[in-house]
Amino acid sequence: MKKPWEICVDLQLDKLTFLARLLADITANIVDRHDPTIGDTNTSLGMRIYECLKTNIIWLSSKHDWLNILTPGGRFTFTIGSTPMRFWSGESPEKLPSGKLIRSEEALLQLGLLDSPDQTQDLIWYCVLGRNDKRTIDRVHFVAYDHSEEICARHDINLNGVPSKIAPVSDSRPQAIELPSAATRLAPKKPKKQDDSANGD
Repeated sequence: MKKPWEICVDLQLDKLTFLARLLADITANIVDRHDPTIGDTNTSLGMRIYECLKTNIIWLSSKHDWLNILTPGGRFTFTIGSTPMRFWSGESPEKLPSGKLIRSEEALLQLGLLDSPDQTQDLIWYCVLGRNDKRTIDRVHFVAYDHSEEICARHDINLNGVPSKIAPVSDSRPQAIELPSAATRLAPKKPKKQDDSANGD
C-alpha cells in the first residue's frame, strides 16, 4: 500500500508526525480533566475532545503556512498544503463510518482548483486518532479512501509519548494575578466632629 507522500507531496512524514503528536497531547490533557463526579460522561468527553482539537488546529494554522482551515464549521476540514483533510477519533481506519466520507463544499471547490499532476481528486483524506481503553491517543493513522470507500494509501504513527513541543491554546492566555482585598483599599471613615452648638456652649 502506498504512503501518503507517494501520492501527494503535501503530506510529508515530518508534518504528519508533528500533527499527530500535537493532537495526542491535547487529547491526553482533556482526558486528565475528565471528572465523572461532577457529571462528566463519555459523551461530554467526546464533545470536549472534538472541540478542543478543532480549536487548537485553528490556532496552529496561524503559526504554520502549510496548515490552513478550509471549513471552520460543519464538516470541519483543514488542509495540509493544498490537500483537504478531516479528523476522526475511533478504534481504527477500517471502522470509519461511511457517512463520514462526504466532502464539504469548500473541499470540493478546493479540489476543483488543484492542477498539480500528483493530486488524486477522487481520494478523501482522514487523520484517524486511534483511541485506547483510557480514551487517550496512542496511534494516529493518515489514510486515503477511494470512491469505493476502500483504503488506498496509509501511514500509521505509533506514538511513544514524546511531547509535541507546541503549547496548546490555553497556554497563551494571560496568567492570573493576585489583587489585594477590597477591604484594604477602602479609606477608613473619619468620626464626625461634635457640634458645639448642640451642647449649648
